[in-house]
Amino acid sequence: MMLLSKVHSINLPSNFPFSEMEAFKTAADSILTLEIPGAAWQEYAGATNLIGWRFRGCYEDMNKWMDLWNHCNKASLEETYLRERALFGFFTAGLSCIEATCYALYALARHLELLDPQLLAKKRDEWHSCPFDLNKILLEQPETLALKARLQVLIASDNYKRLKELRNRMNHRSDIPINYTLNMGAELPPAEKQNFARTTSTEAFNLGVSELESMFNWLAISVRDLLVEGTNLCERP
Repeated sequence: MMLLSKVHSINLPSNFPFSEMEAFKTAADSILTLEIPGAAWQEYAGATNLIGWRFRGCYEDMNKWMDLWNHCNKASLEETYLRERALFGFFTAGLSCIEATCYALYALARHLELLDPQLLAKKRDEWHSCPFDLNKILLEQPETLALKARLQVLIASDNYKRLKELRNRMNHRSDIPINYTLNMGAELPPAEKQNFARTTSTEAFNLGVSELESMFNWLAISVRDLLVEGTNLCERP
């Protein structure tokens, strides 16, 4: 099910954090537009838009992969390409959605002067989207502690680690090899999951519809939690 996002003016999956997105944008806009919009506003605005676009892209690629699921044991090379392309899109858009959210938070924190001045001075021209980098450069102050704690939970989660590892593998190394089961003299039963083999940079894992849906739901919750903490930054005393 898709619903219209007031922030993005496009339809987004129903589990997207609509209310949290609107609250964050309203709060951040009120701070970043008090003066003539500068670099922080431009970077924040672009990232905020990208959050919705990448979330929808992740959802669409998940559904493309699911549509091809029933053919996974008898797929032609063309179908195999389409399925692997959809999986690559899912991992890429999912990680991009997380990083766009962190990038928007970085721009906001930079405007609010909540970044470590020593670390910022070393890399003044760099803008960070990685959750690890954002957590590192945020000052440890009462108003930032909740966001830092949320970032640490994200960084330590198995879903984030897998999303990042698989995106990196498929982005510039290779697709994830699949182990196929052969059966002598009879047709194979319908596959419940695909068995992906270990590579030099990823562990072996099984993937089916439920696993992909679970990761997508985790993405929605993670983005929601980050947006909530971003709103709280704007409402600090």
